[in-house]
Amino acid sequence: MVVSISALLQASAGPTLAEQPLIFQTPALRLTATAQQVQAGAPQTLQVHLPSRTTQITLLVLTVTYANGATERTLHSIEGASRTITWTVPADAGAGTATFRNSAQSCNCGSHSTIPGQTIADVTGTFQVIDAS
Repeated sequence: MVVSISALLQASAGPTLAEQPLIFQTPALRLTATAQQVQAGAPQTLQVHLPSRTTQITLLVLTVTYANGATERTLHSIEGASRTITWTVPADAGAGTATFRNSAQSCNCGSHSTIPGQTIADVTGTFQVIDAS
């Protein structure tokens, strides 16, 4: 009986701080980071939503800067309104605040080109990196 009560209490306690999403947005771009805290060496995910873009190709430039000063920059594309971007936080990122910037840019190009066009929106946010130990 004690085991089932303990399991019930754990199930009803809700998500931990690390599991709670963070939302960063402008009218043209909403980013949801799936975790407030990410262990170094573990994945972080951003859900990207562009409410006014339904069929156009949009380029997403994601730049992440970690507490140790390391920076990663990646290019993604989205056709439509939603996309999920997942990456692995480097094992040596250093504990502390990581800052990310996602720039959504129109693609005034052919279907296979990645030449950025006009910036639609920039959203900046943060999450915490915790030591893997």
